[in-house]
Amino acid sequence: WHKQALGRNVRLSIKDVLKQNGCTTAMYGGSIKAAEKMLLPDETVISALTSIVAELPSGNQIHPNTHIKDKESGVVVLTNKRLFFVQSILGQCHSKEILLTDIQSIDQKNVIDIMMSSVLRIQGITISFEMDGKKKQLSAFADKINQERIQSKSAGAHAANSSVGSLDDLEKLANLMDKGIITAEEFETKKKQILGL
Repeated sequence: WHKQALGRNVRLSIKDVLKQNGCTTAMYGGSIKAAEKMLLPDETVISALTSIVAELPSGNQIHPNTHIKDKESGVVVLTNKRLFFVQSILGQCHSKEILLTDIQSIDQKNVIDIMMSSVLRIQGITISFEMDGKKKQLSAFADKINQERIQSKSAGAHAANSSVGSLDDLEKLANLMDKGIITAEEFETKKKQILGL
């Protein structure tokens, strides 16, 4: 259903995605509303979870079965551009984000307990998130993050290649104009086509 909705340019709400992922939403109403407000017009929600999250300085090791201070309960949202966490309690909103292009690694460690819990760490350039949750949910979430990272990198590489191609085409056109093969008007027309203006 998710792919069908995206194909029709229907933007799924964070609440809908949370429900699809089996997350309870009743306790997280304020965080969900705050997260919806943070979405940019050109952002697509890929996945979302309710989770307990700690922010760590980049480079720290992942430590299952140990208590980390300053854990916060809220909503973690994966979009086509970034991963962000929002906690909103009584109108006080706290958020943090990692751009997909800044994610350096994703680690998951299972916690030894009867709840099949897990810890997922997303390491960014400057900060890392450490999420507590159900092993199955966090594994699926990690897979989606990796898929988006790959798509983001390939889209960035394609954009870089096409801009290099555009510059090459413009140089060739300028040479043709300098040699008198095409007129200045023809050059301007073709330049606008190449640049998509």
